[in-house]
Amino acid sequence: MRHARTRPPARVGEGELTFSGYKGPTDYVVHSGDKLKSGTGALVGEPQCLRSAFRAGQAKLKLDDGHDLRIVVIAHTEGGDHAYFEIAR
Repeated sequence: MRHARTRPPARVGEGELTFSGYKGPTDYVVHSGDKLKSGTGALVGEPQCLRSAFRAGQAKLKLDDGHDLRIVVIAHTEGGDHAYFEIAR
């Protein structure tokens, strides 16, 4: 019998995104079940900003509760208002 993988609960909020040459607000969704040490998520914002974040790769996301996450932006569709990331270790 196959076991279904459950996704950790989502943390949704408004934070601050920082990457090479940029610092500004962003909405986010983070899925992490182990105290934000690993996980995935999405950034929601202006397409041009998210495109630049994707090209930069490494970024920092400050959550609305004060946690700082180092992230790697792994996907963005040209013109889209979502970019997807993994929490970096």
